Amino acid sequence: MSLLFIFILSVFLGILNSKNPSAGTYGLIKVLEFIFLGTYIYFNKKALSLKLIALAFSTGIIFESLLAALQYLNHGSFQGIFYFFGERNFNTNTPGIANASINGQLVLRPYGTFSHPNALGGYLVIALMLCAFSAKKINRFFIPVFILAALGIFVSFSRTAFIASIVFIIFFFLISVYEKYKKGKTNKPSIKQVFLILALISFLLVTLSLNLFSQRIFNINFKDESVVMRTKLIDQSINMISTNPVLGVGINNFYNNLDYKYNSPSTIQPVHNIFFLTLSETGLVGILFLIFILLKPVRNLKNGAIILVILILGSLDHYLFTQQQGQLLFTVTISLLLSNKLSAKIN
Repeated sequence: MSLLFIFILSVFLGILNSKNPSAGTYGLIKVLEFIFLGTYIYFNKKALSLKLIALAFSTGIIFESLLAALQYLNHGSFQGIFYFFGERNFNTNTPGIANASINGQLVLRPYGTFSHPNALGGYLVIALMLCAFSAKKINRFFIPVFILAALGIFVSFSRTAFIASIVFIIFFFLISVYEKYKKGKTNKPSIKQVFLILALISFLLVTLSLNLFSQRIFNINFKDESVVMRTKLIDQSINMISTNPVLGVGINNFYNNLDYKYNSPSTIQPVHNIFFLTLSETGLVGILFLIFILLKPVRNLKNGAIILVILILGSLDHYLFTQQQGQLLFTVTISLLLSNKLSAKIN
């Protein structure tokens, strides 16, 4: 609690010295909101059943993956009832829309109900892990859920989500074998069942990626606009850190401290790394608090695997800290890990 108090106090002091105190105050309110949510989950963990957690995230995976696949085939959004679920209106001609270059042609990247395809992919990976690790038994119901999650990750064309999903598959298999070994139940049929599920997911991911996705994953050009912009934003972040190492420039004040050259919608964006972003806006106290809440839940292999996926996603993008859906996902995930709720065995 003392570390939490010091963190909130440092954020408040950082706001006082920031260029945009109003934005900083709003940022502090959001931090307090998610602290309250996390505290509620932590102290009410007994009321959250593993079955409910698995069902909730399974439903989200099915809905988002199917919608993303339909958007990909439709080359745009559907609106209608999906508008009330958060789907934005877009098509291939929408300014600033995310596309993937495949064989010299631009392919629309679906958004689902998220603000960016990368956020969609990241959600599917984390939701899949929470679903798998909260399920007491992997049965036939989860096989289509896993397949749909793989499909959703594929059509999102998110490199980080693809890498994170491979890490999850490897850890899921290793953890399942390890838990059966501890029980002395290393009989071939049970291990084979888990292996077949993982093999199916792996086959789907690899097969689908051979043609379309390999062009996006393996042909990375470091002169691409997205790579160049990420590098420049890291440079901007380092400048902010060097001038305000202790308290940072103020929460929600990254935009206000960008160089004057960053004055267009495509250039005014956060650094694509939650650690640089945290250091920039909240300084040393903020990064120490972040490291603490990421390391504290690592009590077992399951929690460690989920944290590793968060590290991968957070090191290459910012949505976990800058977008409402990402903030909710991060808060719920860390709270469940801190409460050690995901303690079921993989059978």
